[in-house]
Amino acid sequence: MRESSSKPRNDSGATFAHTLVALAVLVAMSAASYPLASSAIAALGKAADSAFGASRALVADASIRALAARVRAPFWAASIEPANPGDAIEAPWLDGEMEKPAVIAWDGEALRIGEAEAAFLVGGLEHVELAWLEDGRGRVLGFALAFETGGRAWRVEAPFGSFPRPRTEGTP
Repeated sequence: MRESSSKPRNDSGATFAHTLVALAVLVAMSAASYPLASSAIAALGKAADSAFGASRALVADASIRALAARVRAPFWAASIEPANPGDAIEAPWLDGEMEKPAVIAWDGEALRIGEAEAAFLVGGLEHVELAWLEDGRGRVLGFALAFETGGRAWRVEAPFGSFPRPRTEGTP
């Protein structure tokens, strides 16, 4: 014979069916949130690439401007005669010395900015174009560069620290 217990029976626990329903709800919520999470991760990746590109552009800009500021031709010099050997531009009068050139060169992978012997390298740039900053009469006044990085186009125009006075007709 069975003895009956004096304690009441408690049936308030979760059944197997309750557990399956909870798992189904969790799977549905995960499946619905996956596209949102993946697009958020992709957006973060694009933002990081853009930020790194802007950082490279700012480093290149600051380096080119600092180099251009060091090109100081005396006022009595006839002009600044730049040299263009291939994918490089050279300007004399770095630190006021005629025989000391300021060099900006592109080798296809990195932009070299500095002196002939010592240069600073900036990588991660694309479609680099080197040119001269000129006035309306063709006088060279500084460096002009265009490049792309981080999915954006950038242009740097950096005037020299000083340049010779313009010659007019009748002056030596």
